[in-house]
Amino acid sequence: MKIVLVSRSWPKVEMSGVSLIAYQHCFLLKKLGHEVVVIGTNILEKEIKADKTYRIKSEGSDALYAKKYVDKKKLQSILTCEKPDAVLLEAWQTSLTEAALEIAHELQIPTLMISHGISVHAFTWRPRDLIRAAGWFMYRIKKLPQLVSKLTVLSTLDYHTECPRFYDRDIAIKMGKKITLIPNSAIHEAKDLIPYESRTKNIISIGYFSEIKNQKFAINLLYSLPSEYSLTLIGKRQGKYYRKCLSLVRSLNLTHRVRFLEDSECDIAEEVSKSILSICTSITEVLPVTILESMAAGTPFVSFNVGAVPTLEGGIIAATRNEFLSATQNILTNEAHWNELSTRARTHYRTFFHLENVEKAIQKSLELTITHA
Repeated sequence: MKIVLVSRSWPKVEMSGVSLIAYQHCFLLKKLGHEVVVIGTNILEKEIKADKTYRIKSEGSDALYAKKYVDKKKLQSILTCEKPDAVLLEAWQTSLTEAALEIAHELQIPTLMISHGISVHAFTWRPRDLIRAAGWFMYRIKKLPQLVSKLTVLSTLDYHTECPRFYDRDIAIKMGKKITLIPNSAIHEAKDLIPYESRTKNIISIGYFSEIKNQKFAINLLYSLPSEYSLTLIGKRQGKYYRKCLSLVRSLNLTHRVRFLEDSECDIAEEVSKSILSICTSITEVLPVTILESMAAGTPFVSFNVGAVPTLEGGIIAATRNEFLSATQNILTNEAHWNELSTRARTHYRTFFHLENVEKAIQKSLELTITHA
């Protein structure tokens, strides 16, 4: 089949979760024998292993505070000329993917939205989060349902978790739309298991620096732990929040215990596999690739109760800051518990989230999309 795969961003331009997963999906579609045409805005054609690539100018989204633009004329011309069997869309809330959905619907091309979750509700009661949610209010109650109604099939990362991040899935179910499961998988997957006694006394946290990823909590957590433990924060060293984290490290005299690394400066799979613990301090997530990478390496994790993370095995879910600290201390010092969690993590990953699972899910979802067009 000829597949058009649309994602606003692609690596190496942007090393976000969505861009990396889109790249992974492109690879799998090619492996399955499909002809793949890629459309993107932030895209380096030489980096994408597709049959054809197109760059479309776009920016913004339907948030009231966002400037929105997409070259619909060029987008329509591409879809009309390529005549794909299906259009696959990576993520809501971008002007490019949603314009592609509307044009494909007009042209009667089957569409599959590969949902990475929706982000239209307030994460906290802080004024900034409430204002942001207000900016998405009309999109949430009017535009998103209209878009879902035009889909052929919607994929979800989890069928049952009750969480505002799965709001699009719940709308689709109410509309009677076909729902399919396409899980995430590790982008950086460790091949070998390093035993507890050979691990470094390092805690690892991966993600762009922001209030959402909450790295300041990770730094304060380290301050509460014995001095032999260290912390590695992997993310782009830029932005106001990064500078806040750097300042906090200095004020707590933790400079010798905290490393700030970027993706390009390290082997992420190696860093994860040799660390004693992985932590997810985010205030919101859907199904974090970073935790799946930890599971693949047999690295136990501690996470706040966000998204579908409580469905994952091999870690401890914390409801409060004190619970997070207690869980961390327990895993670090209890080798038997560490080994139990490590085994459960690898088993769960191999059973449900290995790349082969994603490959089968994409093929099944494609067939469902074509069948129900």
